[in-house]
Amino acid sequence: MKRNIAIALFGLASLVGTSGAFAQDGSAEANVPFAFSVSNTTVPAGQYRITASSGNSILIRNLDQGLAVFSSVASPERASDGSCQLVFHRYGERYFLSQILCPSKSISVDLPVTRREKHARMLEARGPVEDSVLVAMR
Repeated sequence: MKRNIAIALFGLASLVGTSGAFAQDGSAEANVPFAFSVSNTTVPAGQYRITASSGNSILIRNLDQGLAVFSSVASPERASDGSCQLVFHRYGERYFLSQILCPSKSISVDLPVTRREKHARMLEARGPVEDSVLVAMR
């Protein structure tokens, strides 16, 4: 009986260790110096870990505060030069995460335009054109 329990615990520990290693391979980190919106949620500036999730979604986790946001994504049609970066659209003082491009970590996705971004775009229509802001990842 004790042997069976030991084997079961060993197997469970092996699975937990393996899943942790897998998550590290498909994740990238970035220090974002400004608050931004993703999936209709505004998140604060800070250190972020982006992890590819199953299917068509990603997990964006703030490492400073433990805040996490899931977002649906689509694969981009364009190729990247191999460097990892976050692409934001800026309207006035508001930033919206638009793309995550990190082919070396198998994370290259487009995020959908949200209602908040459409509204910000409409409010800025009279002013300057949107800016794209790049943040390097590692």
